[in-house]
Amino acid sequence: MKKKAFTLIELLIVIALLGALAVGLLAALDPFEQLKKGTDTGVRNTVSEVHGAIIRYYAVAVIKCLGIHQLQLVQLIFPPAIVP
Repeated sequence: MKKKAFTLIELLIVIALLGALAVGLLAALDPFEQLKKGTDTGVRNTVSEVHGAIIRYYAVAVIKCLGIHQLQLVQLIFPPAIVP
């Protein structure tokens, strides 16, 4: 009775093919590039939040400097309708 088994050459070919597929997958995904993209997005969001906070701060500072109350500010932005 003859045993069925893989030869050394067949095993080496399969290992080489799996290695080539793994290298191709790593090249396509490039984990370092993905990390950089995530970091860039995080920095962009942080800068956007700081920009919004600065705008809100100066808007409040100008209102306080001019001595305008909130009700007066709303009336300046949305003047009451003149009814005849």
